[in-house]
Amino acid sequence: MSRRSTSSNSVVFVSGRSGKGDLYMIDSVTRVLTRLTKGEKEYLYPQWSPEGKRIAFMYGNNENHDIAVMNDVTRPAESTRVLTSWEHDDIRPVWSPDGRKIAFYSNYNP
Repeated sequence: MSRRSTSSNSVVFVSGRSGKGDLYMIDSVTRVLTRLTKGEKEYLYPQWSPEGKRIAFMYGNNENHDIAVMNDVTRPAESTRVLTSWEHDDIRPVWSPDGRKIAFYSNYNP
């Protein structure tokens, strides 16, 4: 799945070229490719924020996924903030129209 930043020519997408699903960004004009994650887990369903500066995504393995946000694509590792980190599966993040909230599906069921 790929998504285009609304404020630039960048597209974020998932690729398995590293052995697991990693997030990559490509500039559609210059074709410069940037790897945003480093394969220790599967990274999936990247979603640009409405202003086109942050990326929400899910990461994990077949048993459990969590939600995180990358606040600065020029510093992906340093700017990533984990939003969920529990034993329940959290998937498919979606930004609110104003970019202040993220909705996602969770299998949490006490």
